[in-house]
Amino acid sequence: MIGQNKVADRHEKEDKVLVLLRGVLGDVLLTLPFLARLPSYFEARSLTLVGNYSILGLLADLHFIGEIMDHDRAEWAGLYRNPPEMGERLTKKIKAHKAAVVLAKRDSDPASIGLKRLGLPIV
Repeated sequence: MIGQNKVADRHEKEDKVLVLLRGVLGDVLLTLPFLARLPSYFEARSLTLVGNYSILGLLADLHFIGEIMDHDRAEWAGLYRNPPEMGERLTKKIKAHKAAVVLAKRDSDPASIGLKRLGLPIV
């Protein structure tokens, strides 16, 4: 798979921001200028993109992308529970980020709520 060589622990906690993108290809392409500016805004080295891997994999070679995670994997379903019920491995990966950006239509998006409950600042 494209981007699988991007290792999760490549950067320290303070060096990466998690970005949840659940849109289709056009949505992702329109967010590219925004995504490119996020690392400097957060003073981070890279972004971890979470979403449809078949779409996000197209962005794997961009210098500001550190990792791509597939949101369609079953382990992500627990993020939407109250409280979030996720495996220890995924919880640890998520908590390794300094902040999260959830591109959603409303602040009350269940993913935003779940990430906040895991202790990540949501922007």
